Amino acid sequence: MADEADFDKIVKLIEERKKSDTDLSDSEVKKRSALALEHYKTFSDGSESSLHPGMLVKWKQGLKNRKRPRPNEPAVVIEILDKPFYDEENGSGTPYFREPMNLVLGMVDDDGEFIIYHYDKRRFRPFSDN
Repeated sequence: MADEADFDKIVKLIEERKKSDTDLSDSEVKKRSALALEHYKTFSDGSESSLHPGMLVKWKQGLKNRKRPRPNEPAVVIEILDKPFYDEENGSGTPYFREPMNLVLGMVDDDGEFIIYHYDKRRFRPFSDN
């Protein structure tokens, strides 16, 4: 049976959920609009066209959508796939739904092992770019 502390936690969670469902303030709308346009420009800037196997890369600013590589962590391009495959995530409400996986990257994990992951190449740029 739930005690008073559990009840208070539930009430707090419900209140937090209500806050997240409310309309954004005008200043927050302007801030997010500007940021969305800035990230769109970065996403579609074409800098990924210079990527090639053996090149070190990192996330483009504001486009990191996976845990690895970490911010400013170098990863090496293993392969650029001519024909992308698509993330198998089932829910269209996730950021991974139908994301094209056309970039294979390798990086060193915390145990010193070389690990390989697949990504959307539009999210990366050469590591040497500032």
